[in-house]
Amino acid sequence: MKGTLLVEFLTFVEKRHGAEQVETIIEAVETELSTAGAYTTVGNYPHSELMALLGALIEQTGEDAGGVVRDFSVFLMSAFHRMHPEFFVGKSDLFEFLRSVGQKIHVEVEKLYQDARPPKIVVTDMPDNSIEVSYQSSRPMAGVAQALIEAAAGHFGQPITIDMVSESADQTSRVVRVARR
Repeated sequence: MKGTLLVEFLTFVEKRHGAEQVETIIEAVETELSTAGAYTTVGNYPHSELMALLGALIEQTGEDAGGVVRDFSVFLMSAFHRMHPEFFVGKSDLFEFLRSVGQKIHVEVEKLYQDARPPKIVVTDMPDNSIEVSYQSSRPMAGVAQALIEAAAGHFGQPITIDMVSESADQTSRVVRVARR
C-alpha cells in the first residue's frame, strides 16, 4: 500500500485529536509497524499497518469504527483533490468520476509509482440509470472503498443511495449499486 494513505491517516488523527493522540496510537501498535510510524507518501507499507493504527484509534477513543472510516474517507477525498486536482478536472458528476478511477486514475498512479498496486475498480452502467461499482484488491479495504464513494458523492454535491450487491468475507472484494436520489 502506498504511504499516502498512512500519512493522510496520521494527519487526519492529528487534526481530529491532536499530535499526542497520534503518538499514543503509534506507541500502542509499534511492534506491528515496520517503520515505527514514520511514513513517506511514496513508500510502500503493509496494509495491516493502517488497520492496526485505525484499530488503536477506535480502541482508545471509543469512536464508532464505521464513523471513523467515513470521516477519514471524506478527509482522504479532500486530500486526493488537493494532491491531484487534475483527476477531478472535467468531471461533471460522481458517475463520470467513478468511471475514471479504474480507467484513468489508477492507470496514472501506476505510471507515477511503478510499484503501486491499486485496487481494480470496474463501473458497469445499469438499465435503471444506476451503476454497479466493483472493488477487487489484495487488501481487505472494501469498506474504505465504499466510504470513498460516499465521500466523492459529497465532493460532487450529489445525493446517492448505495446498496450492497455482494462482498467477500475477507473484505477484498465488494460490488455496490450506486443510484442518484
